[in-house]
Amino acid sequence: MANPNLNAVYGRRQDMLYLKGRLALIQGDANTALVDFNRALDQDAQASVALQQAALLGSMGYPRQGLAHLDHYDVVQKHVVTSGFGMIRLHAWVLQRQDYWPKELAHLRDTLNKNAVHQVSVVNAPCKPQEKNCA
Repeated sequence: MANPNLNAVYGRRQDMLYLKGRLALIQGDANTALVDFNRALDQDAQASVALQQAALLGSMGYPRQGLAHLDHYDVVQKHVVTSGFGMIRLHAWVLQRQDYWPKELAHLRDTLNKNAVHQVSVVNAPCKPQEKNCA
């Protein structure tokens, strides 16, 4: 990340921050991963990036951090500047007309909420005497 030549290439800083987040997740540090993913999203706040990273957090067992990442996206996506006319903008227009990203974000948010509630209920479930780790 200290290499100025690499940082000069559009998208590389976002890629490196994403990889830092992945490494933090592998090490079991979801809060650091969230910080890195948020910083990556700050580089280019695209819904697809937010969805991928939030889903990864959830799939690794950290739905609350996934929800926090979607919350961060809600804030930063308001500052996205649309590009000039071309295929990228046309594709974004089609997705917007189909209400694609809001539907996908709502579906993922619902899934992460359910997983977070399930985690809390499992942690707070009463212990059965026949279980090994029952006090």
